[in-house]
Amino acid sequence: MRQNGEKMSENNDTINNQEEEYEKICYICRRPESKAGKMIAMPGNVYVSRTACKRHLILSITVV
Repeated sequence: MRQNGEKMSENNDTINNQEEEYEKICYICRRPESKAGKMIAMPGNVYVSRTACKRHLILSITVV
């Protein structure tokens, strides 16, 4: 028979597995994390890939 503490941790594991199921998508280039690489997390659940940040930074420097 399970105790309440064990049941709670089992529910938390299920919730964590469901959250990990979704892949992060880059806000700028709309590529998933599996294609774009690591993401930079920002407030409001906004994720930006490092490659998109580099491209945007380079374009903003060359245009000015």
